[in-house]
Amino acid sequence: MVRLPRNGIAAYHVFLDGGQALVDPKNHALIDEWAWHQTFVGILSELHFHLAAGRIGKNTVGALGLAAGLMAISGLLLWWVVRHQFRWRSLRPTGPGRGHLLRLHRDLGALAAVFVLLFGLTGAAVVFGSASRTILNTLLLSPVVSQARPEVRATQRPGPPDAQMLAAARSALPQSRLISWSPPPAGSAVHYLRLRMPGEPHPNGRSTVYLDGLRKTVIEHIDASRAPRGESVLNWMYPLHSLQIGGWPYRVLGLLTALALAVISLSGLWSFVQWLRHKRAH
Repeated sequence: MVRLPRNGIAAYHVFLDGGQALVDPKNHALIDEWAWHQTFVGILSELHFHLAAGRIGKNTVGALGLAAGLMAISGLLLWWVVRHQFRWRSLRPTGPGRGHLLRLHRDLGALAAVFVLLFGLTGAAVVFGSASRTILNTLLLSPVVSQARPEVRATQRPGPPDAQMLAAARSALPQSRLISWSPPPAGSAVHYLRLRMPGEPHPNGRSTVYLDGLRKTVIEHIDASRAPRGESVLNWMYPLHSLQIGGWPYRVLGLLTALALAVISLSGLWSFVQWLRHKRAH
């Protein structure tokens, strides 16, 4: 995929099978090229998206998001039974004892549960897109939008779209902004363009145009700003999870939720370890 220049990156951002590259938009000279394991951000991204384990890791991340959501719900229900025991001072434990840790885990978990649920389920929705689409369409009684891409067979892969083809794509969605281009796969002549219509929450745009690289015409276009209810809700999952909306207040909320989740997880784990030690000692 090639992403067009945008705020913060004044170059073509090329996504390759084994890494990424930046290309000068004026003379097409290579600015830089790197593999994911060569940068700190790349390593963090690979761990967050795939646990550095490919498809299996990606599905595991999605399952962990679902688990985090379910544990947030169950924990909130357990807290509700003893909600009268909530104390703000529990958030500042006075020692490493199991009782202090359990109170911290309980009360901080209650405060953060809704946001852990939000980020856990939106992350899982991004990973399991097809299943999420089916569930949302069913719950919202929304018509199903076909995800099948058009096919135009070709013995030779066509070159990149020229000015005529890009003009045809823009005329199909006149108010859109071109975000990225993906070349046809082997044996195909179909170019895949991602565009963003006004009002779309997804930063990468979910509106699409398919171009025939042989005839240089538009095969099909999809206006995501007019998508059915189920598809529209699904298009909010990624920007909600990746903090791409809401400005700095929402980013601060995401940071605090991440820190709270770390404290909740570690306090729960350590209190469990202490319980095991006590059990073995007796």
